[in-house]
Amino acid sequence: MRVLCGLSLEDNKLFFSFVSVQKGKLVPCIDTVRRISSSNGIGLEEFIKGSIDVIDEEISSQESRHSFKTESVFFKLPRKYARKRVIEGIIPLNTHKHQKRITRKDIEFVRKQIENIALEWKDVCLHQLVLEYRIGENVFHHPPLGEWAYKIKLKSLFIFVPAGLYTTFKNTFNNINRKISGFIYEPIADYSCVYNKPCRLPSVIINVKSANTDVSCFCNTDILLEKTFGFGEKDIIASVVDKFSLSPKLSYDLLTNYSSFTQVSQAKEVSIRQPQGYVN
Repeated sequence: MRVLCGLSLEDNKLFFSFVSVQKGKLVPCIDTVRRISSSNGIGLEEFIKGSIDVIDEEISSQESRHSFKTESVFFKLPRKYARKRVIEGIIPLNTHKHQKRITRKDIEFVRKQIENIALEWKDVCLHQLVLEYRIGENVFHHPPLGEWAYKIKLKSLFIFVPAGLYTTFKNTFNNINRKISGFIYEPIADYSCVYNKPCRLPSVIINVKSANTDVSCFCNTDILLEKTFGFGEKDIIASVVDKFSLSPKLSYDLLTNYSSFTQVSQAKEVSIRQPQGYVN
């Protein structure tokens, strides 16, 4: 069984998500959390060097407990570490000025050529999101396979990191004999939890974290908006504590186990016993 591990960092906690690959689809298996010493004020390079033993210990523990071998690890890259750039360019096909029918190989060629234009040698591309292909006056939001052309105009959004950061992660995981397959930009990771392919309609993804809330708006492969709001789960728990005079732990348990974004029947109400009576 092929098993992959997704790894993310938030509020001095490491989140591990193990998934199996079955018939080309990812099937969730195990989710775990490990606390680490404060990661505030240090960069990702220092973090991974200082935390790699904890990461290896947790992965090894789950492998032993559930009898599997982790094939590779993916790290969810926080927004602040990513660099972005939109590039447009006209890429001639190898046609000697004659039109040809576009194949997947041609699409790979033009994507690679525009990447070479967009990035410097010290950059590592994480994602290339093609915003549009243009052949003459015709605009395509998906690869124009089967169309005739001798050049393609491409507009792409590149998300990349410095090569030094990428190399540090790769070498650090190599030191514990594990394979790091790369970074996944945080908003794209959140989007992929909902969609397994780009949605043509605008979609808003809201990720409520411990101390803040991230909002991303997508349309097809374009990221229309990214914004972080300065409130999160801690603020919600504090409001429940204040309103219902509950303990922080009980408020957390209620939110974790019973909160819902949809209406629920009164039969699903929860009664909490307080010294002065019950609270529904």
